[in-house]
Amino acid sequence: MLEREVAARIPAACLSVIPATGHLSPLEAPDAVAQTLRKFIATLAPVSGA
Repeated sequence: MLEREVAARIPAACLSVIPATGHLSPLEAPDAVAQTLRKFIATLAPVSGA
């Protein structure tokens, strides 16, 4: 899959594939997209002063 090749070449990239969706993943699988975003946001370092 092209997306796997691209992600492999980007340092610290994280690829999430949501099965059975296309370009409208947030509409097709909103719970899966929200869960994926929550996992990603949890990996981010907190911003000082926020």
